[in-house]
Amino acid sequence: MKVTLQGETFGFSGKIKGYTKSGLIDYMRDQGAGVSNASPNRSMSCFLVGDRAADKKIDAARALGLTLIEGDDLYALLEHGEVTLTEAAKLSLDDLIGSARALLAKTPSHAVWLELMALVDTCDEEHIEALIV
Repeated sequence: MKVTLQGETFGFSGKIKGYTKSGLIDYMRDQGAGVSNASPNRSMSCFLVGDRAADKKIDAARALGLTLIEGDDLYALLEHGEVTLTEAAKLSLDDLIGSARALLAKTPSHAVWLELMALVDTCDEEHIEALIV
């Protein structure tokens, strides 16, 4: 999967080496990207995970089915304006179950239901039955 800064909207959490929070936002906007350090939401296409990123934001991004970009892929994206991600970025079954449990612990609402549906939509076929059980 190829991700480019130009024309995409990103969320982020944590410290990203070489950038202050406002410096990262300014840089990404200069590259034609939308960016926010607010809670993950459906307007975002990807979520950047820096050092010491908030677990709550990572879980929310996963629950929304956002692509997480971290480590070398994150810095390649910032340096080159694009990066090709491998399928290894898929969630493990344990991550899926953890995200589902976090959602189920919330007060029931339409928004939580939509997040659960988005989580199921991100599942590989082999994980769907185990997740639902």
